[in-house]
Amino acid sequence: MEQFGLTPQERNIVTNADWIFQKLVITDKVYTMFGALHERLAAHPCTASFPFPEGCLQRGAKISKGERYRDLPYVILDYPRSFAGHSIFAFRTMFWWGRFFSCTLHLAGDEKIKYEKSLLAARELLAANGFFICVNESPWEHHFEEDNYRPVGELPLQVWENNILGRPFVKFAKRYELDLWENLLPGAENDYTTLLGLLDEWS
Repeated sequence: MEQFGLTPQERNIVTNADWIFQKLVITDKVYTMFGALHERLAAHPCTASFPFPEGCLQRGAKISKGERYRDLPYVILDYPRSFAGHSIFAFRTMFWWGRFFSCTLHLAGDEKIKYEKSLLAARELLAANGFFICVNESPWEHHFEEDNYRPVGELPLQVWENNILGRPFVKFAKRYELDLWENLLPGAENDYTTLLGLLDEWS
């Protein structure tokens, strides 16, 4: 078969537009869900009391989408968000088609340095709540393979400390399976308040 020829399965897909319409409907539902999550986080008492970087809340929420993170579509909600050069404070919720939802706290630069002692002290709490820590050299990977995220509770103490103190950024994340769709909103809200709480408690 020539390179541009279709297999029987591909021919069935290309002649059926229903799955495209279904994809659009599902993406719209993710946007609606992320809008509702933004409202819940914005209204939470901890949002009003936490010392976010200047302008972080005023920037509002940003919902963006793409088609090819590791060749699959995605939708991202960033709220709260502050990307000021090398200084980052962001809570990111991601829908990755065919894979999972994830919730991530991303700290870098001055914001990471500000909370290093808090993070070192919060190791057991993070582990007990099922969080993963990024071990990748790049802060822009979102998958949960071993070269990117490791469970906090599995890291030896020295490796934990090196990840907190010896790198320009730190990311903590949790994933939610897509077949448990209804768990995302309460789970993300709980992750958000847990992470802000541990930063505020130990700072």
